[in-house]
Amino acid sequence: MLIIYRKSWKLLVLSQVFVLLSGLFLMLVPAQVSNIVNYGLISGDINSVLDSAALMVIFAFISGTFTMLTLLMAVLFAEGTANFLRTRAYSKVQRFSFKNLDACPTDEFMGIGGVVISREEKNLLKSMAEALGVTDYHIEREPTEDRDEGH
Repeated sequence: MLIIYRKSWKLLVLSQVFVLLSGLFLMLVPAQVSNIVNYGLISGDINSVLDSAALMVIFAFISGTFTMLTLLMAVLFAEGTANFLRTRAYSKVQRFSFKNLDACPTDEFMGIGGVVISREEKNLLKSMAEALGVTDYHIEREPTEDRDEGH
């Protein structure tokens, strides 16, 4: 099993048991419909109809309860997995060495990032304008020192 599920594997197994029980009780409802037809309507026994109808409601309620428990297990499983991933990412950030960042001058780093972000912003604005059907638009970008003015 994957390491991210190590703490939550019991919830995963329990949720599958709840799915099985929910399905089992849901399958008992049509059996009660058959009892209503066979023993109640055909023979005219109203008590059999009422008993089968009450059992149908009880089985549906039990099935719904197990379905809700399955959803609760899914939420708890997701919370446990997300907590593990957040904790692991946080520990990696805490252990990160800033030595590599200090080797690159900040102005070069920021300049490269600025050009990439600006291109992405321009492409995003173009895509949005085209999606909205705007044909007459002009997107300007501040010139940078690294770039030719002809682009």
